[in-house]
Amino acid sequence: MNIPPVRAFGHGFVMGVAYANEHLDADATVTHFVYQGGFADSQAGATLAAGIFDAGADIIFAAAGNVGNGVIAEARTRSEGGEHVYVIGVDSDQYEAGVMPNGNSVILTSAMKRVDQAAYEAIDAFVNGTFEGGRSITLTAADNAVGLPEENPNLSAQTNAKIAEAYERLQGSELSIPIGTAEVKAFLEQQNYDVASLPAAFSEE
Repeated sequence: MNIPPVRAFGHGFVMGVAYANEHLDADATVTHFVYQGGFADSQAGATLAAGIFDAGADIIFAAAGNVGNGVIAEARTRSEGGEHVYVIGVDSDQYEAGVMPNGNSVILTSAMKRVDQAAYEAIDAFVNGTFEGGRSITLTAADNAVGLPEENPNLSAQTNAKIAEAYERLQGSELSIPIGTAEVKAFLEQQNYDVASLPAAFSEE
């Protein structure tokens, strides 16, 4: 759904593509940016994924609950049929959800929210008498609260090394990630990404 946290996932993905193209020798293009409208309908996710894969995409990042599970199912079906398509998981490490009968997985990696780290920080603050209720807390890479799985079997050692380098920049505040469509577009332009080429849904508020 087009709500702030889902929109942030999408914007973050596009900024990652732009950064990787500009700094890490990648050559990727975002061709689709779609809101299904809910989180429950796995068949809708599979149908959307089929259209995106048919249009030539080879990787889909789906932040969509059970709709995303439908995306994974479609990718598994195609990969079992000989196509080379992947999905980027969300929230937790979804590698196992993408495993096929041959033991390989269609999950390229996963954008993880480290709920374990967030829970630890809250419990630690409570135990030490420093917990403050009644406010929202934003945890970032600097808190080790977001990131990728420790193991990414579908990524090469070279790619994992480049990811680690970018993550260190995030943790050290050398790389600042904006929030808000206008600020995100400014970031993309700084990375020499063609903002005008993005699907219309990217700019929806």
